[in-house]
Amino acid sequence: MVFILFLFYPLSVLYQVIFYFNQKRKKPINLLVDLTISVGNLSVGGTGKTPFTIHLTKLIKSISSKSQISILSRGYGSKLSKAGARVEIDSLCDQVGDEPFMIKNQVKQAEVIIGSNRIESFQKFSILADVSKSYEYKDSLEKKNNSNINQKNSPDQSKITNKIVILDDGFQHIAIARDIDIVLVDGMRPLENGFTLPIGKLRETENALKRADLLIFTRCKRIDNQLLCNTIWQKHIHEKFPKLKIFHALETKLGYFHKDAWMNSTELDQNHLYGKGFLEDKNVLAFCGLGSPSSFFQAIQDEKPKELEMIEYKDHYSFPDRELEGLFRRLQNFDILVCTEKDFVKIISRIKTEFQNRIFFLRIQTEIVEESEWLTFWKSVLDSKNPK
Repeated sequence: MVFILFLFYPLSVLYQVIFYFNQKRKKPINLLVDLTISVGNLSVGGTGKTPFTIHLTKLIKSISSKSQISILSRGYGSKLSKAGARVEIDSLCDQVGDEPFMIKNQVKQAEVIIGSNRIESFQKFSILADVSKSYEYKDSLEKKNNSNINQKNSPDQSKITNKIVILDDGFQHIAIARDIDIVLVDGMRPLENGFTLPIGKLRETENALKRADLLIFTRCKRIDNQLLCNTIWQKHIHEKFPKLKIFHALETKLGYFHKDAWMNSTELDQNHLYGKGFLEDKNVLAFCGLGSPSSFFQAIQDEKPKELEMIEYKDHYSFPDRELEGLFRRLQNFDILVCTEKDFVKIISRIKTEFQNRIFFLRIQTEIVEESEWLTFWKSVLDSKNPK
């Protein structure tokens, strides 16, 4: 293993050099909104960005109900990523991407926009885009996409207190200027093996945190009122970046839900929630396609099922029909099939009637440990943006 790291280390250094100069040549564009927030991380793979983005959106709306929020996502792996699109409740998951589709379902009061070119997609599809003023590339975009621009159902702008953009997975996307940069790291394994791509999972080294405003340790654990996370690395970062605000986040289980709950409820009806102990003494088949699947499987194991078989797929796996049929066949030997919500949205339209009450997804939510301080921080940010 050491030999392999030594052999490929030059490629990691080359990656860092290319990444550095690629970032340097970009000139950030200011979107004409009141507040731009980036949510991102240092590594590839899962750090809980999607549930955190949902949490942050709901928090901002609870503080400032008249704020209009636009969430910009690349829409990784989706068919409309290149062209861009506005995500709707009735969008097709494979067209707009699993995470954007999941976000839209949970925060219907916000708009979700996808596109590999996020600036262009914002301009084309967001109700917040001001075509008459726009950004530096407006003229060229109008010539290229004149028929698409400003064809949005825009609300009464006078009723909007703040226009807010949240960049999903935006820490390395410096083409768009931001007011607040939030970086998420896994609270138990913050730097993985410590190397950047291709021999590690890091996109950037910890030195990139000098650009960050907030650092969130996600997936922390609380046992007997004691918070567990990588305290050694936290102390190191606090000493290296003393002005960086640090918070801790927990992933808590809301419950297990089936197809009826997703299809028929604006907010998932409590009648469809199966909580703590639901899987106990049951034979469970669990699968997921996540960048970091360990936390999901651990959550299932904590329920103490009688028998548990776990199947791991690559992140953003699309589940072709043959694979899904195989899962249905295997379900005949189990009581329940459980997956993540991110995977569920990709199979929901193909769940057979005879199985729909035996296939569940686990919904989780993000909770910030320093709840009072966290709320105060965002109230202060939003108050500073309100017109006097």
